[in-house]
Amino acid sequence: MLKTMNGSDETVNLAPGGAGSAPPNSPKLAHLTSTSPTSNDELHRALADTQALLEVMTRRNGDLASKIEGLSAAQETQALLKHTLVGANDTLRSELDAAQRETRRLQGELDTLSSVRDTLQAEILKVKVFASELLALQSLTSHQNEVSARMADEESMVARVTKDLELKCQELQHLHSRLRALEDENRELQEGSEGIVCAEQAAAEARVSYDEMVRRAEEAEDRSNALEENNQRLCASLQAAEYNVAAELSKKEDLQSDLKRIAAYVTRLVERHNTLDVPPISAAEIVPQLGSRSATPIRLGPPDVASEVTETDNTETASHPDVDEVKSASPTVSGGKRSRNRSASSGSEPIECSPKRSRPAPQMAHSTRPATTSAGSSRGPSARIARRKKHVDRDSAATDGQSVIVSRNEEGRCFDAHGNRVCPECKQTQERYSRPRWLRGAFGPGSVCQK
Repeated sequence: MLKTMNGSDETVNLAPGGAGSAPPNSPKLAHLTSTSPTSNDELHRALADTQALLEVMTRRNGDLASKIEGLSAAQETQALLKHTLVGANDTLRSELDAAQRETRRLQGELDTLSSVRDTLQAEILKVKVFASELLALQSLTSHQNEVSARMADEESMVARVTKDLELKCQELQHLHSRLRALEDENRELQEGSEGIVCAEQAAAEARVSYDEMVRRAEEAEDRSNALEENNQRLCASLQAAEYNVAAELSKKEDLQSDLKRIAAYVTRLVERHNTLDVPPISAAEIVPQLGSRSATPIRLGPPDVASEVTETDNTETASHPDVDEVKSASPTVSGGKRSRNRSASSGSEPIECSPKRSRPAPQMAHSTRPATTSAGSSRGPSARIARRKKHVDRDSAATDGQSVIVSRNEEGRCFDAHGNRVCPECKQTQERYSRPRWLRGAFGPGSVCQK
């Protein structure tokens, strides 16, 4: 319906024959044809009305054309949005595959740390055996002290006998008449002198044996100190492993919470798409924001594509630490990674996520120097323990190609059991590089490798 210049509502249809043609049943044209034009003014007014109607129809045609173009642009936008969502779904699938590979790597680290734990338990048993031997040596030392006291008593007795003999010698000088008696006494004195010599020889032998026992006691004490230092290094390694385990568990819990929110949002989005009378999705709903633990926007796939969510650990960011030590189904090893894969193709089945573990992160033992094995030049049980520990570390490094961080100094630099610097993110040493470069990381300057 179009309104003419005189205010009346009239329907005008433009015929394809000409721009100003109208159907013969139009009231306006019927009025014009029924009356013979008597003046040019009436013809001009009729032409002006016809031109006004043509301008109105032209404007309406332009509006319709702009609406058609808008609908075409909206269709193109929807097609681009669909393509973007498909690409986002592919990206999520690749990230899930990477997370699965990382889970397998962490499982290998868990096995390595389990073997190290068994070795440490065996070493602790040996330390207990050496402690019992040390107690036996202490009892032997006390017995030696008693023997020394007895020898001192015998020496005092010999001194008294010597004084008596001197008195008798003085009596012999004054009693020449009692020569025989003096000879007998002289014989007795000679026998006493021989006894004194024997006693002195026995005392010398006792001193030698006492010195030998003291030397053995000192050697036993040195071995005990070496074992105690080795035990302290092993305890520091265990504490570093617990710290890494706690760090990896916290990262895993963060990733699980993010995946849980993603799954809930996917379910809600799929349900809204499956409902017919739901208004179109806005751009703010397509790219939601996560919670405080992750500020990265989430890109979701279309509702007809199955979304696969896996519980896994996101690494270094891991690393680090000491992370390496992570990281365990048993809390001293590396957070036993159990992945559960659930498919959410229809959106009606939520994804199971294990509850967060309320386990406090243990404090990391700081060390001012890299932890190494026991002294290579020492002999005895401590050296054998150090060599066995060294072989175990080499075997574990050969199995998974990664080093186990056992200490970290005040500058944030990490070291393995052999004293080599280790990157807390990739768990690799820099021995394969001719000129290794260490960059600033989360633990301090020069703490991460050049990768």
